[in-house]
Amino acid sequence: MTTTANDLGSRCDLLRSLHQPGAPLVLPNAWDAATARAVAAAGFPAVATTSAAVAAALGYDDHEGAPAGEMLAAAARIARSVDVPVTVDAEAGYGMTAAELVAGLSGMGAAGCNLEDTHHATQALRDPARQAAWLHAVRQAASGQGYRLVINARIDVFIPSAFMGAGRARPG
Repeated sequence: MTTTANDLGSRCDLLRSLHQPGAPLVLPNAWDAATARAVAAAGFPAVATTSAAVAAALGYDDHEGAPAGEMLAAAARIARSVDVPVTVDAEAGYGMTAAELVAGLSGMGAAGCNLEDTHHATQALRDPARQAAWLHAVRQAASGQGYRLVINARIDVFIPSAFMGAGRARPG
């Protein structure tokens, strides 16, 4: 299936409408087209990619260990395989400019994305002002293209490490 610009706008709007105060949106993660189809077949209204599993399926480590082009190509296969909106774990942006990232996400059919607030080399949180400026630049780049990209907030930094398993404090 191919996604036209109009379809992509509709998927962005649908994903945005699923975010309702008091009713958290559960976004099951897929790492390939087969798992995306399984998530959609189970009745979930949207699919999310997972950087850790997609990178592992491609033979790389998480935390931007996989080349951006390979990750976006994998996400594109996922988006083409389902009729529901797909939101992409775009790590910390793979070192791309906001315009490059937005072009990649738009081109592969992402209705949404999440952008991590971590320096992967050190696992330290980014400076909040710099992260806010980065998110603003991504929003501006998308808006400038008429692309209604949904930027999802991550909550894993608020989940106690006891729930993350084996001492892992932050997932990818």
